[in-house]
Amino acid sequence: MQNIIEIYMKRIFVIVVLIVAINLSACSSFLSQQEKDAVNTFGEVLRSLPAEEKDGWFQLTSPDGGAKFVFSNDTAGLAVDAVPFIAAGLDADALIVHESIFYNSNLDFSLPSWDMLNRNVKDTALKQFEADIKYFKTNYNDATGYYGINFGDSDAMFEWVGDITGNDYGVVFTLKPESLIAAGVDSEKVAGWNYVQVSVELNGKAEQVWRFQKTVYLNVPT
Repeated sequence: MQNIIEIYMKRIFVIVVLIVAINLSACSSFLSQQEKDAVNTFGEVLRSLPAEEKDGWFQLTSPDGGAKFVFSNDTAGLAVDAVPFIAAGLDADALIVHESIFYNSNLDFSLPSWDMLNRNVKDTALKQFEADIKYFKTNYNDATGYYGINFGDSDAMFEWVGDITGNDYGVVFTLKPESLIAAGVDSEKVAGWNYVQVSVELNGKAEQVWRFQKTVYLNVPT
C-alpha cells in the first residue's frame, strides 16, 4: 500500500512540475508594453541601419565600424574596437572589466549565455530581437528618452531613441569609463568616442555621471 502511495505521489509531483514549467514558459512569451515599444522603435532603427546576419548572429554596426551590437538566439553583447583606446593609453594587460574580455583587438561585453533560453534562430534581425528582448536587462531613461540594454554588469550599454515622432533617430554605444581610465586611458584622447556627462537614475534620484559614448544619428526614411 505504501509503495502505491509513493508511486501516486511521484506522479503528482511530476505533473505539478510540468504544469509550473508550462505556465512559466507561457508567461515568458508575452512582452510587457515597454518591451513592445522597445521592439517597435528598434524596428525603426533597423530601417536606417540594417543589421547584418552572419553565422546565426545579427550585427548592428556603427558607420565608422568602431562598435557593434551583436545578438543571436543564445547571447548578446557589444564588440568595441579597442584600437582607439590603446592609442589613448590603454594597457590591455591591466584592464579589468566585469564579465568582459579583451579579444582580437576588441573589447567584448556580453550577457552570459546561460541567461538566454531562446533556442530558436529567427530569420530576420527584428524577429530575433523580439524573441531575445525578454532576456535582456532593458530599461527606459526618462531623462534622455532612450531605451537601453546593459551588458557586463552595466559596464557597457546599447541605447536607441524611444521617440519616433521625428525624422532623426539616435543609436548610442555607451561604456563606463572607470576601469578603462584605471587601465591607462586618457579620457580626452579616445578617437571616435565622446567623454560626456549623462543623466542616470541612481537610488531613485537623477544624477550626472561620466561615460564614453559613440552616437549615431540616423535619418529614418518615411
